[in-house]
Amino acid sequence: MASRGKVTIIGAGLSGLSAALYLDRAGFEVTVFEKNDRIGGVVATDFVDGFFLDVGFQVILDSYPELRRIFGIDGLDLRYFDRGVTYVENDGRQNSVLAPIGIGDVKGLLPLLGEFSLFEKLALAHISYDAYSSRIEPKPNFASTSFRDYLRKNRRLSERVVDSYIAPFMRGVTLAPNLDVTADFALFVLGNFITGKAAVPDTGMADLPAAIASKMRRDAIVLSKCAIEVSDNSVRFEDGDEVEHDYLVLAVKANEVQQILGSDITAEYRGVRSFYFATEREILNGATLKVAIDPKHPVTTSVVISQVSKSYAPKGVNLISVSSLDFEKSHVEVAEATASMYGLEGKDLSIVRSYFVDTALPTRYGQNSPFGLKQQYSKRIRIVGDYMASPSIDGAIKAGREAAFKLIG
Repeated sequence: MASRGKVTIIGAGLSGLSAALYLDRAGFEVTVFEKNDRIGGVVATDFVDGFFLDVGFQVILDSYPELRRIFGIDGLDLRYFDRGVTYVENDGRQNSVLAPIGIGDVKGLLPLLGEFSLFEKLALAHISYDAYSSRIEPKPNFASTSFRDYLRKNRRLSERVVDSYIAPFMRGVTLAPNLDVTADFALFVLGNFITGKAAVPDTGMADLPAAIASKMRRDAIVLSKCAIEVSDNSVRFEDGDEVEHDYLVLAVKANEVQQILGSDITAEYRGVRSFYFATEREILNGATLKVAIDPKHPVTTSVVISQVSKSYAPKGVNLISVSSLDFEKSHVEVAEATASMYGLEGKDLSIVRSYFVDTALPTRYGQNSPFGLKQQYSKRIRIVGDYMASPSIDGAIKAGREAAFKLIG
């Protein structure tokens, strides 16, 4: 089949890989250039001393529509978290809320409903309906209000439930301590938690971009190649090479778009710290997500990731994955707080590695992104990234697909 045109894609994160996959399937001659020595962007995994360490606390929801579009229902080798969440008080008390398996799970539903008053149950039912309705596509009518305002003003959910149940869980998902993300995005994610299951690939989150790349030709991706200048017809790289194209897709973070194009946009991101602690001490029920109720707690979310997937740690060792929105505490202080969640002492944990991802999620996205919803920068240049859709794995893949479809026509 004759090529429909030559496309250069800058950036091998999820958006760039998604665009490349769909364009390749449609008959375009696609080459992806990545400045780093591996694909995936922030969706990356290191292998250290027998441990698989994801760069950032990330999970996959198997109901994400874009993942199902690419892989079907069983296309990824996933390992699943235990259903439900354990809420942790500052004094060490813990309250495990078991999420029901679908609406017909009466046995799982009754203990959950017992936590709330009648008025709170009605508000939660309304929120659950909104979330379920948003699970495929974020609803634009919720895009102009913050999630906290939606909960308190639109659905009149009590402050008690917001601060004790909703906020502790959603802080780890959105990286927004005050829930100052748009309600459309938050409800989309909640809807996928309701209808799907949280998981990680067997040997780390890097398996996801690798699985997408495996569906393209082997020579489609070029690593360690940094673009410094672009035009409608060509790209110039740091090493002096210049590559011509018919179309260009910039699949990099918004601040990098600014650098490459010399535009005057302002891009801001939310950051997160991730810690990995190892212990040979026994931990029971570690595959359940734990979240701290107090927003000032050193640990935002935690899970024994090696009990979700045994591949993450050597045999006989538990690997605890922690995310934190506290950027000041030392790893010793975080270790102490983590150990108390599992009935251990700080000395029982050894630090394997920590990460700080300062550009984890964009603060402005969708219609509020630095570019609005306009992917087309010029006649031959498109801009894609999670900031063009929603700050999530699904949003990143969706942005790439939508840009590809517009070129395909």
